[in-house]
Amino acid sequence: MRLALEGARLRCGGHVVLDSIDLEIGDGEVLGLVGPNGSGKSSLINALSGIYPLSAGRLLIDGVDATSWPPHRIAAHGVARTVQNTRVFERLTVLDNVRAVRGCGRAGAEALLEDVGLGDLGHAMAATLGFAQRRRLDLARALAQEPRALLLDEPSAALTAAETDAMIDLLARVALPGRTVIVIEHKIHLIAALCPRMAVLDMGRKVAEGPVAALCEDESVRAIYFGGRDPEHA
Repeated sequence: MRLALEGARLRCGGHVVLDSIDLEIGDGEVLGLVGPNGSGKSSLINALSGIYPLSAGRLLIDGVDATSWPPHRIAAHGVARTVQNTRVFERLTVLDNVRAVRGCGRAGAEALLEDVGLGDLGHAMAATLGFAQRRRLDLARALAQEPRALLLDEPSAALTAAETDAMIDLLARVALPGRTVIVIEHKIHLIAALCPRMAVLDMGRKVAEGPVAALCEDESVRAIYFGGRDPEHA
């Protein structure tokens, strides 16, 4: 699936949160999206998933103008996402959380839980899961939609270093292959491990785009995103 924003502008509560964004993600490409807090990263994937309608510009899906499509139509077309703050149905079992996704049967849900490392917790109540396990359940629920494009909003947020490394491995094995993916992250080593290319946002504008290694050495990007620090320790 190819995704693109052309001249995308988004206003929220009178504030411009995305300003003249041009961004294209190729079929099967994994793109990193980075920037300071408040730079517009989550707003951008909200625009891609139709949650925030654009104030100006266009959203294209496989070259088709999808600017006016509601979120359910974009999701039905094959775009799924995770959110920064985990959302699970705490009063349901882990298995039923995945089965709650339309069209996902028991066998498919069980297979997905195995894929994300929760196969032995299917009958546990979701309320009992630790934070890292909830992240994995969120991912399983997104994958249950059989997406062609996957938008990941800080998949390692609040995870320890070891849990983050495990998430990198999980994403590389289960979520990324064959899909168009956008990954929002503050942990640059996760972006470097998974994404050949990244885009950098600042104050709602795209200020840089290119290979991850090259942008990490770019002084203007370092000043915006890393505050002059070594990206390996950011």
